Amino acid sequence: MGNDIKQPAASPSSHEANRRLAELLGWTDLFSTGGAWLGQPPGVLPPSRVPDWCGDWAACGPLQAQYVRRLYVWPHRVVVGTTPGGPDGYDVMLDRSQGETGEQLLRRTIVTAIIKHLEMGL
Repeated sequence: MGNDIKQPAASPSSHEANRRLAELLGWTDLFSTGGAWLGQPPGVLPPSRVPDWCGDWAACGPLQAQYVRRLYVWPHRVVVGTTPGGPDGYDVMLDRSQGETGEQLLRRTIVTAIIKHLEMGL
């Protein structure tokens, strides 16, 4: 793992993480319907529902393949790295929340790591 392991002070909820990732990926005009986000995807596509990256492997999987370089899983903790390892590596570590399944934790950590990666301009 890299030397820079970060555990966000307050990890965003899955709903807010999906919104933030959509913004970073170029979605605009986002609004919440209570359980999902709708908005304008990048490019010339029509307005649609934002993918549920935190809740659906079909949405999260392609991002994982594109961004994740390291993945460490324990029963109540996940570490995800989005940059090459070594002294310049950057990892995000999250612990399981009350009532959260291991799969939910894994997707939430992947999305949080990608958000940090994009915010840092890596």
